[in-house]
Amino acid sequence: MWKAFFLAIGTFMIILGVETLLVDKFVIAEGRRVPRLVGGQTPIYSPAGYQRGFGSTVNAPRREFHTKEWLPWSLLAAGTITVMYTCSLHARSGGGGDA
Repeated sequence: MWKAFFLAIGTFMIILGVETLLVDKFVIAEGRRVPRLVGGQTPIYSPAGYQRGFGSTVNAPRREFHTKEWLPWSLLAAGTITVMYTCSLHARSGGGGDA
């Protein structure tokens, strides 16, 4: 069970390393939550945010994450080492289970 767990962690680190190598920044938009409405106004959703009853537009706040120069290579190296070490482990002889 541990072997599969570490193999999955290493594979995830490799995929994340390749992804951060190809992308310069990540933009995460907040979810559109319905605010407390006063006076029965209902929001009308649009791609830029949502509009309230009187036409005022509120844009959803965003978070930007810029990747550091060392991050993709560190993730790729750590993931590769984890996968290589996991694949080189052998099942215990006579243990009856998987290592």
